[in-house]
Amino acid sequence: MIAILTTFASFNIVRSRNVVSLETTVSSLINEVKNQQLLSMSGFTQGGVQNPYYGIYFEIDKYILFHTDSYQPGNPINFTINLDQDNQFNPINLTDSQIIFSSSSGIIDNFDVNQNHVTLVNLNSGEQKTIYFNKFGVVYEIN
Repeated sequence: MIAILTTFASFNIVRSRNVVSLETTVSSLINEVKNQQLLSMSGFTQGGVQNPYYGIYFEIDKYILFHTDSYQPGNPINFTINLDQDNQFNPINLTDSQIIFSSSSGIIDNFDVNQNHVTLVNLNSGEQKTIYFNKFGVVYEIN
């Protein structure tokens, strides 16, 4: 009996960990999107670079914050955020796998209504969250 109860308890703990991991990653990503948009709207110059654009580039296991008009691999001012090993983006349905915010307005410069979302998947549980963006950089749906 104890073995059976222990097995059920461990399954619930593992499932809870997977749900928390996925939800935390979604929350962190949304905060980073809002921050990149605000930096673009404020005209903040990072490291003395005079460029009004800020963006996020997505790869399957990470996303990269950048401060140019398009993602440039190897740029020293890029900041990489690695996903928890249990999570990945799949699919990445954004123009060139990136979101670029225009200065002042903060709209998504490279917005395409047919390419406006990313899906985050937890590899252990199979649970997923799809995050949809509108032209104004607002997350309007998570499902």
